[in-house]
Amino acid sequence: MEFFLRKAGHPNLQVRTVPDGTVAEFPIANVSREDGGSYTCDYRSIADQSRTSHPSDPVEIIVGEPSYTKPSISLSPSRGVSLGGNVSVWCRGQRQDVRFVLNKEGRHFPPVDSDDIEVVFPISNMRREDGGSYSCSYHSRSEPFAVSYPSDPVELVLRAPAPGSAPARAE
Repeated sequence: MEFFLRKAGHPNLQVRTVPDGTVAEFPIANVSREDGGSYTCDYRSIADQSRTSHPSDPVEIIVGEPSYTKPSISLSPSRGVSLGGNVSVWCRGQRQDVRFVLNKEGRHFPPVDSDDIEVVFPISNMRREDGGSYSCSYHSRSEPFAVSYPSDPVELVLRAPAPGSAPARAE
């Protein structure tokens, strides 16, 4: 088999020939900012080069950018939120004009552009699955694959509502 590694937006591809195997490895030594990006791979038979695979699902390589100071993260309110309530997740970096990303396993939040050094991610109508550990990171708008290291995590604690009380609502 002949395997091909393709990086989106780059004409050069890497090729590995594996005569009697089904796995090819494409090591990246001395990773730099330029190595970040979206990659796919595909393969074809060496004997019958007209038989090629479909491209793989893409995988993104994100490169931690040491010059981007790790952001801080905080919650308001900070002592827990009732089911149905609202919380604001504040993420603060050291650079202006960046795109912030809120991270939580199993949940996707749209990135937010900020002209300032901080941004707020509002979460309303809290559900059980909203509880857990959150972190944030940021990157330059022009270099989306060079990202700050994530903030230290913050734990969003859900409190049970007081008996007979209605859940908090946004005004």
